[in-house]
Amino acid sequence: TQSTWDQFGLKQGGILMGASPSDKIKLCCNNNLCMQEAEQIEVKPALGDYHPTESSKSALEYKMAAKIVETNFKMSPESAISEESAKRVTRKKLLDSELPTAPKLAIKIVSSNNPREKGLVLNINALGLETSLRKCFDGFTYFGSHKRMKPKDKKGEVINDCIINSHDKSTDDKHRGRHFHIEYNPGKNKYFIKDLGNGYGAFVKIAHPQVLKDNHLFSMGDSFFIVNLLNEATGDSDPPSAPKLRVKIFAGPSNGEIFYFNPTSEIIRIGRMNNCEIPIEDTPLSKYQAHIVYVPSQGWVLRDGYESKPSTNGTWLYLSDDCEIYNGLIFKTHQT
Repeated sequence: TQSTWDQFGLKQGGILMGASPSDKIKLCCNNNLCMQEAEQIEVKPALGDYHPTESSKSALEYKMAAKIVETNFKMSPESAISEESAKRVTRKKLLDSELPTAPKLAIKIVSSNNPREKGLVLNINALGLETSLRKCFDGFTYFGSHKRMKPKDKKGEVINDCIINSHDKSTDDKHRGRHFHIEYNPGKNKYFIKDLGNGYGAFVKIAHPQVLKDNHLFSMGDSFFIVNLLNEATGDSDPPSAPKLRVKIFAGPSNGEIFYFNPTSEIIRIGRMNNCEIPIEDTPLSKYQAHIVYVPSQGWVLRDGYESKPSTNGTWLYLSDDCEIYNGLIFKTHQT
C-alpha cells in the first residue's frame, strides 16, 4: 500500500534500493511471493528505476520494499536474543517500580485430593508467586504437574512455579509442561488467568451472566458442552441475521448428542429434569443446572442455575482466553 512505501522512503512502483539478484529468494521466502512473480522482478545493484510487469505489480505494491528485506535479513540470532533480553529487563524494571503499589493476590485451595494442599494459601504479587520454584519473578506464575520438563533431570530448567498434580504418576507424566498461568498486567494494574492448552484444563466458575462466544467450552457434572454460533448466509443488502445456537455434548451419559436452537424468547434449560430443553441423566448435575436465553442487544447468554437458584456443583467455563481475576473468583483444574 502507499503507506508501506512511504514508510521506507520509496515511490510506489518506482524505485528499489540496493537490491541484488540473490534478494529474489529472500523476497520469496519472506513475503510469500511465488517464484514466478520473483522472476519478473528486475533487480539492480544500486538505486535505479524499477518498472514491474502488470502481473507482478499488485504483489509488489502490496508486499514489497527493499528496506523490508534489508531489515529482516540483517538481524542475527544473537541480536534477536539480545532484543528479547532487553525486553525482559525493561519489563522487570517496570514490575519492580509497581511492586509497592500493585494489588496482591491470595489464592486459597478449598478442595483437593491431596489433604496437605487443602487450606493452603498462595500469595502472588506483581513479580509472581512469592514462594516461586522458578525464582524468575517476571510477573508470571506458572502451574503444572511437574517442576521440570524432562523426567529425572534434576539439573534441568525449572518451568513451573507451583505444582498441582493428580497423585497418579502415569497421568501426570502425560501432562508434563505448563498447564495454566496467572499474569500481572502492569498497564491495567490487574491479574489475569489463562489455560495454556496442556494438562487437565483450567475452568472458572460462572458467577455472572456469560455472553457466549463461538467454541466456548463448559464443564457441568461429568459432561462437557461446546457451543457454536451459526450465521446463515444472507444477501449483501440484508442486515446480518441473529446466529443460531448449536450445543454439542462430550463425555458423560449424553456423549455425542447435538442440539440446535433459533434466536427466540425461548428459555433453554439444561439439567436432569425431563422438561429441560437439553435433558441429561448426569448424576452430578442439578435438576436445573443452567439456562440459556437470547438477548437481542447481547446475543446468547448463559446463566448458572434457574429461577434464582444456583446449581449445586457449578457451571464452569474453560479459560481459553485471558480472564480478569476479581475478588471471590473460583477456578478449578482437575481435582483441585
